[in-house]
Amino acid sequence: MTAHISLFVCVALLLPACGAAPTPVAEEAPAAQAAAEKASAPDAAPAAPTSKTFDFKEIPFAPFNPKQPKGIHVYPLNGNPKATAFSAIVRFPGNFETPLHTHKFSYSAVALSDGLFHGRAKDDKHDVTKGSFWTQPGGEAHLDGCKGDDFCYFFVVFEGPVNMTPVETPVEKSAGTSTAYADIKWKEVKGGIKMAVVSGSPKVGPFTGLFSFPKGMTTNVHTHSADFAGALLSGTHHRGASADQLKTLSPGSAWSEPAGSAHMEKCGDAEDCIMVGTFNGPLDTKNVELSTEKTAPAAE
Repeated sequence: MTAHISLFVCVALLLPACGAAPTPVAEEAPAAQAAAEKASAPDAAPAAPTSKTFDFKEIPFAPFNPKQPKGIHVYPLNGNPKATAFSAIVRFPGNFETPLHTHKFSYSAVALSDGLFHGRAKDDKHDVTKGSFWTQPGGEAHLDGCKGDDFCYFFVVFEGPVNMTPVETPVEKSAGTSTAYADIKWKEVKGGIKMAVVSGSPKVGPFTGLFSFPKGMTTNVHTHSADFAGALLSGTHHRGASADQLKTLSPGSAWSEPAGSAHMEKCGDAEDCIMVGTFNGPLDTKNVELSTEKTAPAAE
């Protein structure tokens, strides 16, 4: 039985039976860590004529700014953090807290692991569990951090270049929003696919959202007119340029896809696939078809 739907099918990361947090990457050896701290984060995501897919442990994280608090490691997926709007995977070490600070531009973020917290002051912060998301207005004081001994990861989308300015006075009331995973209001799109908008508008773009992709569902080979990037929170997901080029992804995987690149996706048969995806334009889904036929992914 085949169901056709005008919907985006990105690839993998977030939801109910969300599964365990991605296995943390082991801390670098002292010498390697010292060398890394001398470098700054990449100016922009690597140029990619075709899609890029990788596990968190494969990401060459680097300090965003060695002059600012150690421990904030960033890997851009799309855009240039020093010059433009961008999306990135951010990693905090365990037992870490930023100072109270502001950014010039607003951002939205989705927790890719448990252990994160966010708030307006040291005495007014809340836990952010895996799959939860928040928005932070530009120019508003806030702090973030990671509890426990393991790394914490989150997916962030900034509306412009990022800076970090320490401040001493918290705002009286935050204008930001925070949505716990358990409180997400999923919208049934069609064919079992659900979506929750984190920020922006899918109709005009740019936008960021969470997607629930039903187990066993497969897309045809299709393209999108906007660049997009994403990460998988739960489920087993397969993606590639064609049915015989599918790569198997597990929670803790991320990807970037240039506009116009042909790709297809399949969610494994065991559980739904939950993911976060961000587009730098509208969500156009012409020629996207979904099928519930059971077809095993090609071996890697």
